[in-house]
Amino acid sequence: MQLQLYLFGPPRILRSGAPLDLSLRKALALLAYLAVTRQAHSRDALATLFWPDKDQQAARANLRRTLYDLSQMVGDHVIESAAELVAIHAKAVLGLDIEFFQRHIADAQAAETSQDTFDESRMAHLLAAVELYTADFMAGFSLADCPEYDDWQYFQREELRRAFAHALEEIVALYTGQTNWTEALRHARRWLALDPLEERTQRQVMQLYAQAGQPAAALRQYEECVRLLAQELDAPPDNETTALYEAIRTRRFPGRDKPAPIFGVTAGVMPAAFAPVHLPTQTTPFVGRRQELAELLRRLHTPDCRLLTIVGPGGMGKTRLAIEAAQTLLKERELEATQDTGQPQFKNGVYFVPLQPVNAPSRIVPAIAEALGLQFYGNEPPQRQLLNFLHGKESLLVLDNFEHLLDGAGLIADILAAAPGVKLLVTSREALKLQEEWFHPLAGMRLPPATPGPGAVDASDAVALFVQTARRAVTGFEPSVQQGEIVRICRMVAACRWRLNWQLPGSSCSPVRRSQTRSSAAWTFLSPVTTMCPCATAACAPCWITPGNCWVRKPRSYCGVFPSFGVGSYKMRLP
Repeated sequence: MQLQLYLFGPPRILRSGAPLDLSLRKALALLAYLAVTRQAHSRDALATLFWPDKDQQAARANLRRTLYDLSQMVGDHVIESAAELVAIHAKAVLGLDIEFFQRHIADAQAAETSQDTFDESRMAHLLAAVELYTADFMAGFSLADCPEYDDWQYFQREELRRAFAHALEEIVALYTGQTNWTEALRHARRWLALDPLEERTQRQVMQLYAQAGQPAAALRQYEECVRLLAQELDAPPDNETTALYEAIRTRRFPGRDKPAPIFGVTAGVMPAAFAPVHLPTQTTPFVGRRQELAELLRRLHTPDCRLLTIVGPGGMGKTRLAIEAAQTLLKERELEATQDTGQPQFKNGVYFVPLQPVNAPSRIVPAIAEALGLQFYGNEPPQRQLLNFLHGKESLLVLDNFEHLLDGAGLIADILAAAPGVKLLVTSREALKLQEEWFHPLAGMRLPPATPGPGAVDASDAVALFVQTARRAVTGFEPSVQQGEIVRICRMVAACRWRLNWQLPGSSCSPVRRSQTRSSAAWTFLSPVTTMCPCATAACAPCWITPGNCWVRKPRSYCGVFPSFGVGSYKMRLP
């Protein structure tokens, strides 16, 4: 005699194919708990879980009666009740829809070959899993007087919803790769029904409608998205969603002969017109470091280079160089997409993860998840959910300012092991000391010679950066007039390994930056007492702390004046 327990949707039980009426809600809840957990529980724990408002003696008495009633209805062969432990009998023939669902998901993962390969076995398991998911776990069922049981039920429901959503996402990707728009749309709409406020899923449905030759339906989907966001969140759609709408409205979306892009699991390549950008915007041009940039890109294109760390002192420009490398890779990806030259590198995205505000290694996982747009659900540890999310992806993660989180470097090794398609570009003042690590030491910018010849100044990265900032700070600045002074200032500052990155006039430094600069014994404070020449004004008037003051890195033994710079006399004291 076989017992079948269905927990997707309102709970129901079949015995030998016939429905079984369980009028006792706690008996049904107890059976579901034992069947899902598949482990032995102590009587005290079950009594406290289901009768928390009773004393232990009364709760255990209620448990005994409930177990007796349950055994009468489902049979003695299902529940094994020893002196102190209660469990599903090891030999019980119990069919549980959740177990079948989870088994199909596991078999689909085992059959996975690549994100873009259509695997019939994998698809069959995914389809079987989503067909079992008729509704949420124990939908409509609750025990008002058992808060801990309700919490357990909630986390089970969210974990199963997450697995269901991921399965639908994979099915949509596979059908999209086969240009089967009908089935892709059918499953995408089920995916969207789980959370209509999730804009990336809204965008996926819009893309599929457009790819299927139904632009009007795609535009209506956008209007529905706008309505829902305004009604539920009082918020407009993301810029990415609006950009996609404009691309479809103006018919700039790719034609039916190319697979539609998927956010997260990608069957095609996101068109450049609305490709998601996950890098901080840079407001000034990138100056110099061309040789270093070319070397970084060469290494990142090397298959064996999975972890590349830019190592150097603070202020060397590690972050700016890493962002420029990532932006260059995005441009390469867009170019390959337009030329249709095959699958580009990092097709699932390039993400920037700022770690400077992260104060403990345990917060690295949430910081990466936030950059990826990943939300955690269920009882599964966040790190495991992150690794599962990254598995199968082909992405670049830029982890900036890792030096104060070196105790968390083990996570980097875990990501490399769990996600073979993911590469990491890290900036740090110290090496991560991992076996997989490739190093890129960063020194000061290229300096002009002390007595430059023709063209030598123009070839200097330090001079180029100085001139760029000076022109923003001083009206009518002409570098050719004060070339000698520029060379001296650049050599003086860069000799102390400080990057030539001057702030605009009137800017001020945050307390964090001030505390960092004051912590270095090599910093001295310059207070102007005479009028400075335009060249020195360009370098020193833009300041870290307050207008009129500037921080310049100099040895303690410096005499305290700039007689050869035409700057005038300066008082000097330690901060």
